[in-house]
Amino acid sequence: MKPDLSERFVVEEHWRHFHDFAHWERAVGGPDPQLDTLAAMVEDWELVDRAWACGLFAAAYCLGPAEAIWREFTPEQVVADEPRWTAWVAANWQGLPLRRERRAVRTPGKFARCVASYAKWLLDCDPSAGWFVQQDYEAGFAETAQVWGMGRYIQMKLMEALHRCGVVVTRQDQLMAKGGWSPRTGLASLYPEDASWLTGGDDAATCARVEARAAELLEVLAAQGLELSWFHLQVFLCEYKQALRGKKYPGRSHDSELEYWRRSQAHFGGESGLLPARQRAFPAEVLGESSGMWMGVREDCERTLIDHGYMWTDLLYDYTATTDFARPKVRDEVEA
Repeated sequence: MKPDLSERFVVEEHWRHFHDFAHWERAVGGPDPQLDTLAAMVEDWELVDRAWACGLFAAAYCLGPAEAIWREFTPEQVVADEPRWTAWVAANWQGLPLRRERRAVRTPGKFARCVASYAKWLLDCDPSAGWFVQQDYEAGFAETAQVWGMGRYIQMKLMEALHRCGVVVTRQDQLMAKGGWSPRTGLASLYPEDASWLTGGDDAATCARVEARAAELLEVLAAQGLELSWFHLQVFLCEYKQALRGKKYPGRSHDSELEYWRRSQAHFGGESGLLPARQRAFPAEVLGESSGMWMGVREDCERTLIDHGYMWTDLLYDYTATTDFARPKVRDEVEA
């Protein structure tokens, strides 16, 4: 088991490490850089096709499987012949890797049901009314809750994807404190004196206090030059906890996405728009395929905070020239 550093650091160190993590993760396109990759892949598509792509991404929570499916099926085809769709998923399951967060749909039958549910939901939507054309996050959240197998966590990813891809106006405008135990625990590491209620009840009054404290944190970070959206903050509070356990570094999602894409591509083959979209959207330094020196998650980067007390970022350090992670090689252009 990887160590948890949450108790080792004093609050001032948590603030510094959280700021570093959020700063460098934003600099490399996070959190969830797959969202901007997706937006780049579908930027010229019709609205319903962009919405379909968003749902497929959310269902798998990675783009390799989503791309394979949208090349093969429209939402109309899934709804019209669900048995064919379900059989296709079962036959191609090896090429449809899902992120671990998609435990709720980690069998071919459950995944096929989730996508079919989204297809039906999408075809019943009226994109000219309600939360599609005005800011109403709670209404949108209630609407997407109708899709089977999504769940609270993935609904937030879906909502952000729909916004980034220009399908809906509405976007996250709160922490979503009710039921949000992971970001609330992250808040408690920065405000330990208030941990009892930050991680306490789920009643309306307590959740309102949590939302107010999260809004205060956004203001503090903005005063420090770090502008975050509500979506950014909610994700970073969760992911910072993972960094403390040696499971996260700025840019890791780029690396894991490449890993999932390779598995999907090995099964399906064909022309993919993912790598060109990544190259358009992000700095070359953070993309393993640019140098060919890494094509997946780098465990040595996961351990820099645990073992050496600093946050890895490819924008500061040169992975290809680093042999001792206690003394990472600073990029020549940074040193200059």
